[in-house]
Amino acid sequence: MAGFPTTAKGGILGWRRMPPAVFPPALGLMGLGLAWRKAGALWGFGPAVGDAILGAASLIVVFFLFLYLAKLAARPAVLVEDVSVPPARAGVAAGTMALMLVGAALAPMWPEVARWVVMVGMLMHVAVVLAVAATLIRNPSLVVTAPGTLHLPFVGLIVAPLALVPLGSVFLAEWIFRVTFPFAVLIWLVEVLRPVGAPRPAPLRPTMAIHLSPVALFGIVAALLDWQDVAGMFRFLGVVVAALLVAMVLWKGWLIEAGFTPVWGAFTFPTAAAASLWFTGAATHDGWKWLASATLIFASVLLPWIAVRIWALWPSGQLADSTAAAVA
Repeated sequence: MAGFPTTAKGGILGWRRMPPAVFPPALGLMGLGLAWRKAGALWGFGPAVGDAILGAASLIVVFFLFLYLAKLAARPAVLVEDVSVPPARAGVAAGTMALMLVGAALAPMWPEVARWVVMVGMLMHVAVVLAVAATLIRNPSLVVTAPGTLHLPFVGLIVAPLALVPLGSVFLAEWIFRVTFPFAVLIWLVEVLRPVGAPRPAPLRPTMAIHLSPVALFGIVAALLDWQDVAGMFRFLGVVVAALLVAMVLWKGWLIEAGFTPVWGAFTFPTAAAASLWFTGAATHDGWKWLASATLIFASVLLPWIAVRIWALWPSGQLADSTAAAVA
């Protein structure tokens, strides 16, 4: 795929070239399941729909992580090579974030198992952060190459409180919020302060949708921590960011000008997270309830469609080729 640097080499298909691009749709489906849980509690039809989505998505996440860890065990250097390319950088971090959401999914049923799962996910995510940081130190120019993808490694730990707060680890959840928020602000500034005429390659434009994800996640976590004023601020900010993204799509199709590519995985988890964000305001105003429900319905159509299209490219090797996946 044109528009970003590649360090990938040719190689065989299968687990040795397991493409990290499979992870963002899986993360999106985990978020979708959690949003359906909120909808079930609000509308009174219970958690069954959300639990079914979370069960299926959790199995997918574990399967994908098993394959990626096999690739990593065969040649550990593939991690550094993968995180040097924007789609794979986002993909690897999405994998560890998805594992933390598996912990959030398990928390109501098996809290002790959930605690171990989220802690393992956090440790794996820290390893990804260190790999990304080392890569950016060696090549600082990568910072402005699809800056939205930097949210996943450097802000991705913010999903852990979705499990930690229900499990009683409120202190740790609060500190994760405080530590990750400045990174999110810096990344937003990198995007906003880029010159208007700076190249924004069409294949990478969908990664701008990722900027909605931290807004949604900080709002959700703030609501869990009972920081209601903070949560309310993020709900309104989420509307602003979502409106800007919709405008980018409607304005001559600018955001999706390149047509469907695996980078469309960037649309999945922010959409699901936005639905959950707006559900946090449903108790205070009916407008949030209807906005959240409409977003959830839209996400329930969009996310599986994107996931199936992306995953269908995997067996033939097209997904690894188009996202420059490293070879073990």
